[in-house]
Amino acid sequence: LEFRRVLFRSASESELDDDVGLDTDTTANIVDARPIADMDALSAVPDVGPSALQKLLDYVPRWGG
Repeated sequence: LEFRRVLFRSASESELDDDVGLDTDTTANIVDARPIADMDALSAVPDVGPSALQKLLDYVPRWGG
């Protein structure tokens, strides 16, 4: 859970776009919406739907930041 918080709060646009595989609009919306407190807040960000959430959750174990 802590890795998720760190990822949502501090991953760069490049990490979200290139490494996680999110599109540019979704990435920009996540960065603009920070700070993001939890999954409910993340899922309320424009363009963050089930696919984006799954990509983020799948990426967390690989993220070393």
